[in-house]
Amino acid sequence: MSGALSSWHCKTSTMSLKERLEKLQCHFTWNLEEQDKFDVGHVKQTLILRLQHTPYNNHSTFYALQAYTHQREGRYQEALDSLKTAEEFLGEGEQANLQGSKLVIYGNYAWIYYHLCNYEMVEQYLNKSDTISEFLSNPSQSTSIIPEISGIIGWSLLAIGFRYGERAASCFQVALSESPKNIEMCAGMAIALYAVATRYGAGEELIEEAISKFKEIIHQEPINYECRAYLAQLLKNSDFGQAQELAEDVVQNSRDPEVLRNVAHVFLPNNLKRFQDILEKAISVGEDYYLLHRDLGTFYQKQLIRNTNKRRLPSESDISAGIQAYKRAIQLAPHCFYAKIGLAEMYGISNQQVYQQEIYANLERELPNASEKCQQAFYVSFGQFLLYKKCLLDDAVNMLVKGFKISSETKSRKQGKYELSKIVRWFERDGRKEEARELSQLLQEI
Repeated sequence: MSGALSSWHCKTSTMSLKERLEKLQCHFTWNLEEQDKFDVGHVKQTLILRLQHTPYNNHSTFYALQAYTHQREGRYQEALDSLKTAEEFLGEGEQANLQGSKLVIYGNYAWIYYHLCNYEMVEQYLNKSDTISEFLSNPSQSTSIIPEISGIIGWSLLAIGFRYGERAASCFQVALSESPKNIEMCAGMAIALYAVATRYGAGEELIEEAISKFKEIIHQEPINYECRAYLAQLLKNSDFGQAQELAEDVVQNSRDPEVLRNVAHVFLPNNLKRFQDILEKAISVGEDYYLLHRDLGTFYQKQLIRNTNKRRLPSESDISAGIQAYKRAIQLAPHCFYAKIGLAEMYGISNQQVYQQEIYANLERELPNASEKCQQAFYVSFGQFLLYKKCLLDDAVNMLVKGFKISSETKSRKQGKYELSKIVRWFERDGRKEEARELSQLLQEI
């Protein structure tokens, strides 16, 4: 045994199992919940689609993450089964570029067996990790973030949610430092940049970088419909003709419900009918994907609002269809906060205020476990209900201010700011000068 490896074994022998586990690189040690609530239900559904349709060689990454989500729910046998499948995707090769994946899988195994109090198996997988470290000729690698592992972290973060886009981009940057031409890591970087650009209103430079990377990937992989859909989204404001061409190609060829859902949004807000048609195609191939039904509910809601703005009477059939779409989304995913807000607003359109208020009361109880973005959407929607349906101006202001004070720049926050700006003018009109001044100052300071 080499001197370095001997020293490593001396150190590990003096550490407790928990200390050794905490030094591993795997889903249990990556602080996947540090920025927001971890929505297990959403991640599970996302992984089902990823595993069915991913165009990349990252099945083992998603199965390892699936094991983590199973463990979170106390489903330990399913977690172990997922890790076994992850191993099968890696095969029996000893290539150095697979060792990072094995370290992650063995780390997850060790943690799951630790929760099962099976310490013999914990030792076995810790030793397997040490063996890989010896293969890598650097015993400390089992506790280091090597480029391959950075890529695994990046894909895991994107599967959990696009709110992690910036962190995922940093991970793919590390992965690409070793393999700059790796198409899988290039795609991951492009998607991460897309996540940042679309979620946080990034500048043109970042959007152009994402567009450039998507074009490179599509040139190398013409049938990468996921990247085509994201590229179409980025181009729809600057080159709608090309965006539409890309989108229609995706609709014609892809059977991935999430990709179809993404490309449907290319046609908003101008072509609601095409948006509906694509969603319905996506539902035909992925009926159990809750976000499709939530988006279909959004379609009916937008159509009703548009008709109202054109002074047309609300269509009872559209109201009924919208309510049923939101109900279906909630049935498939009771955790879907936005579907519940949408359902409440649909009840408001249909003048069923009792049901609308009941939903807001239920959402208020769920609020402590919701993400800040969901909390913001709740405060704004509930504030509008109090303002326009209940005529409780001061209560509405209280809710809208709570939403506005959450700093995420979202459509909800912009809507809340618009409502508060109107209220400032109402206060001024009604002689409530001090309240108008305070509220106006708040809108300018934050």
